[in-house]
Amino acid sequence: MMRARFSRGFTLVEVVLAVGVFAVTIVGLLALLTPTAKSTAEISDYARASALGDGIQGELERLRDANVGAGRLDALHDVVAANTPLKLVASADATRVLRESDAVAAGLSERDWHFLIEIREQPAPLNYTAGAAFLALTATVKWPYKIPSGETDVTDADLTQASSLMLNFAISP
Repeated sequence: MMRARFSRGFTLVEVVLAVGVFAVTIVGLLALLTPTAKSTAEISDYARASALGDGIQGELERLRDANVGAGRLDALHDVVAANTPLKLVASADATRVLRESDAVAAGLSERDWHFLIEIREQPAPLNYTAGAAFLALTATVKWPYKIPSGETDVTDADLTQASSLMLNFAISP
């Protein structure tokens, strides 16, 4: 007498294949998380760098106004026209923009210097002449500038690998 065998479950081969497909899918999804998180951080930094324009303009106007008298723009031009660019730094949240030499005294520690802003005079024909109606400047924003390492140490970032953005300004007298 022959009995018919009916199976009401999955075979071992089917279970092993299903688990294998599931494992490969999970590993693939996890591999995509790191590049996604990195590009999200880059987009966020770029948006904050784009928002630095008002802070840079404000700091340039503060430097201009620190020179009392009719030659305020001439004095700012003298600072910017040197062979080395005027360096400003900004916090990672882009809320504070200060001259690099004044930043620590103003309460912005080196650990918080995320953006480096280099201000240069525009080349001819927009370069400044005495008595002109405005001073045309170019700001190159680079990030990251300083990278916190440990509790108190700071490491300079490799600026050859940094992201950058250029902004143009016209400062009036």
